[in-house]
Amino acid sequence: MLKNWILALTLAGLTCAAVPAVVAQDAPSSDQQAAPAGAPPERGHGARFDPDRRAEMLTKRLNLSADQKNKVSDIFKSEQEQMKKINSDASASQQDRRSKMMEAHKASSDQVRAMLNFDQ
Repeated sequence: MLKNWILALTLAGLTCAAVPAVVAQDAPSSDQQAAPAGAPPERGHGARFDPDRRAEMLTKRLNLSADQKNKVSDIFKSEQEQMKKINSDASASQQDRRSKMMEAHKASSDQVRAMLNFDQ
């Protein structure tokens, strides 16, 4: 009898833990913006990781100068090219590609941080 109760409570706990995760996957995220009318639909992570869009968002957040914005955009474009090259390397395992991508992203972030002034 006690075993049945423990099993039932365990299953109930797992169900309660799994349902929010499943619902969160189905629900659209609130940070997605609607595309302008007539614009082609954006797919995958490409729209989110567009170097110019990232530079624009950072410019708004940190009040970057025009020179800083251009440098940040160049850094992000370089990062994007590295990511494409890493991702297309079929000879590397997924784990290796992931670690290389994380290193490339960290290097880009370090470059951006290095060019910011104290107030930013």
